[in-house]
Amino acid sequence: MATKQQAMEWLQQMYNSVEQFDMDAVDQIMECINQHCMPECIADDVEQLRVYVADVAMEDIMHLAEQMMGKLRE
Repeated sequence: MATKQQAMEWLQQMYNSVEQFDMDAVDQIMECINQHCMPECIADDVEQLRVYVADVAMEDIMHLAEQMMGKLRE
């Protein structure tokens, strides 16, 4: 099980990687996320994040990552 802090770090790295157009890094981070059980508060969002990453929907990835980080801060 990933901690909220680990999940937050991965999502922040993903957000930053999208900003830098580094989709290879995004794919690597998604692999980390896929290998761990995510905190319950964002578990439902992970599937949508997978879809956005697969579609290379950069704005959607950034928006969802921000929402997920907000849920982790609550």
